[in-house]
Amino acid sequence: MNEIQFIALGGGQEVGASCYFLTLNGSHILLDCGKKITPNGLTAPNLFPVLQPPFLESLSQIHQIFISHSHYDHLGDLPSIASQCVNAALYATPITKALARYVLWDVGGRYIQGVPPAKKEQDEILTAAAVDRIIPVGFCQTLTLPGYKATFYEAGHIPGASMIHLRAPDRSVLYTGDFSCGETALTSGCALPRGLKADVLIVCGLHAKHPEFSYSKRLPGQTRSLEALLRQGKSVHLRTSQLTKGLELLMMINQAMEKGFPKRNVYIDESILSLAEKMESLHIPVLREGNYRAGGQIPPHSICIGKRAPFGFYTIPMDFSLHPTFQEVKELIKHINPTTAVIVHAGPSYSLIYEKALETALLAEQAQSGQETLTRVIYAENGRGYVL
Repeated sequence: MNEIQFIALGGGQEVGASCYFLTLNGSHILLDCGKKITPNGLTAPNLFPVLQPPFLESLSQIHQIFISHSHYDHLGDLPSIASQCVNAALYATPITKALARYVLWDVGGRYIQGVPPAKKEQDEILTAAAVDRIIPVGFCQTLTLPGYKATFYEAGHIPGASMIHLRAPDRSVLYTGDFSCGETALTSGCALPRGLKADVLIVCGLHAKHPEFSYSKRLPGQTRSLEALLRQGKSVHLRTSQLTKGLELLMMINQAMEKGFPKRNVYIDESILSLAEKMESLHIPVLREGNYRAGGQIPPHSICIGKRAPFGFYTIPMDFSLHPTFQEVKELIKHINPTTAVIVHAGPSYSLIYEKALETALLAEQAQSGQETLTRVIYAENGRGYVL
């Protein structure tokens, strides 16, 4: 049986800079190439561990790069990494490819201050070159690659997001990327074929250490106070700095207004509106009558979505999750029933008693059901190599 080697180069037990090295039946693979946004700037994955024996001599030995979705923490370092992985084929869904250039430059560029013109021009060239190299792959489409096959499945989370199933003759891997189990305003949730199995499951489990996280902390649970304020005639600012969450808010409000929610004009930050217009160009309807660009003085009795509150508006911080709950992560592992589950993209636990709560609950349930082979759970640390 061929060994599968795995290293989290970023995005192990942290959120941001997701980038995972994998060997499968002689192929060297990267799953995602993100950057981490910090108060001090941007942090790229640390590629040094993979450039050591017994792995690679150079990144030119990478054969394939798969991008799960267009969030910056999974995509942001693609221009730099792709320029070094000169022999690698790049794959993503058509929507992810279409959004990539916007996310890489228009979003990433907002975090780079004082860049010399020559460096800015170089970044633009690398970005264009990386995006142009992406080969679009549709959902349920299978690629036949040297030594294995790869199939993309819908992950939910955001439009275009994919789970990627890699199948060699004797081993298989499912990489979830960021995913959502339930329907959101923008997606219908993940969709895996009935009976799909994998020997190794690599799970982006933001809430894998948060057993107390529940649906009440998702978007619908935070709209009651908004409705109450609107019925009181208040002007309301919904504060969010994340673009796709801004779109989720906009879609949720537009849909709610069609079902009896107080009707108000909605004003949207420039950056969120630009992404909405990009979605519209991909035939993903987001905007409705009464949606406007935020600029100048916003009239009272309105809703504003974005970072900054207009004068006189009541602000509601909209901190909600587009990720699966602790219970949903556990149920996915039970459904796939892998020999090994690798937990990545995991936020810090709020208590030491929650650090291994997923593993404890999963193994207890598997043992209680009489399952003979229990799943090995690995919380992958950045830079450490694992044999799977």
